Amino acid sequence: SSTDSSSGSVDNNQDWAGDGWIGGGDEDTTVPSHDDGWNSSPGWNSDGWDNDGHYKADIDYVRSHVTQLINDSDRKLIPKFLRLGFHDCIGGCDGCVDMDNPDNKGLAEPIEAIYPIVRKFEESYSRADIWALATLV
Repeated sequence: SSTDSSSGSVDNNQDWAGDGWIGGGDEDTTVPSHDDGWNSSPGWNSDGWDNDGHYKADIDYVRSHVTQLINDSDRKLIPKFLRLGFHDCIGGCDGCVDMDNPDNKGLAEPIEAIYPIVRKFEESYSRADIWALATLV
């Protein structure tokens, strides 16, 4: 989409042709929709993965808990969760951080803050899942 600078309105019908991302000329730049067989993955509907609660309602529920935690911290946990997600994914996003490594100093606070959420949803999500979600809230 693009924004018309004179009106500030968004033109959702404009394609990406000509900006260097997809083509740049007269070739067809239409992205196939999920409804035309482009993605035949089971459970995919035009509005996303919604036949399985883990992909929609449950994640929104977990996200609401993380959002509340962030709001309760006066948003001070936002950069700490982002840093935790980064350090967790060094060597693999596995929900493990070496607290003896000096580069991980200060990560105990976000780990301890999110621990009750990790425990609450441990039957459905791994610690790595919750940490990754916390970086996206």
